[in-house]
Amino acid sequence: MANIRRANFNGSIPGVAPHLLPENAAQMAKNCRLVNGNIAPLRDNALEATPAKAGTKLSIFRMGNYWLHWISEVDAVPALRAGDTEDTTYFTENGELRVTNAAMATTGGDQYPMDWRKVGVPA
Repeated sequence: MANIRRANFNGSIPGVAPHLLPENAAQMAKNCRLVNGNIAPLRDNALEATPAKAGTKLSIFRMGNYWLHWISEVDAVPALRAGDTEDTTYFTENGELRVTNAAMATTGGDQYPMDWRKVGVPA
């Protein structure tokens, strides 16, 4: 595990809006120790999951109790819908906007997401 060094790191300042934070501060710091200007990981964390896809994982995203993982660079975000009980998740892959949910992503194997669909309307 590597430490991240930032000159004069101030730690977390949760009461400040993200766009107003100084460059050497964070809005939230979880699962880490903030000591002497370093951000160090907590030691002895438990193994939570082992992604099943072969190859170097370049992107991971937690969806509910599952870890979606890709061997390409992917951006993923949860759907911001009130009352969403399906863990709807949007992600970009291969230049496409895609959507999945807990049922599609986790049915039929362990290489999550197992299934997804394109978002949008055909040209």
